[in-house]
Amino acid sequence: MGRRGPAADPTQRWLTFIRNHAQVMGASDFFTVATARFRILYVLVIMELGRREILHYAVTAHPTAKWTLQQFRQALPDIHPYRFVIFDRGSIFSQSLDQDVAALGVRVLRPRLGPRRQPTRNVIEYPTAIWSDTEPCGAAFTTNIGSKGPPRK
Repeated sequence: MGRRGPAADPTQRWLTFIRNHAQVMGASDFFTVATARFRILYVLVIMELGRREILHYAVTAHPTAKWTLQQFRQALPDIHPYRFVIFDRGSIFSQSLDQDVAALGVRVLRPRLGPRRQPTRNVIEYPTAIWSDTEPCGAAFTTNIGSKGPPRK
């Protein structure tokens, strides 16, 4: 029996899809920050993959699906070029939120990852921040999550 050739790499197909549609694709996720008083805040980031530009970000102490939908309404005006948005499998991104975001004219995509194929990085590489309750803009210190810390002397 003949072989059809090498097995297709599903990762390559996903990456090819992202490259081909990056200009009309956004990605969204939450990350957490700790304030100087040790409060935990949740930051939602919506980013365009093509230009790697942050379209919208918002901070809350208690994220809900309703709040997240409102952020998408603010990030995606009535006329927008986006066709896809990538959500992770976090509980805040529920099926009802998927349907509400789809009503904005955007198709929700969720990467299929098995237990042996967990990504080493998110779609968006997020900064981490220590937020100050007393600073005018909130951010007192930021660093890149992918860095290995300060240089050693």
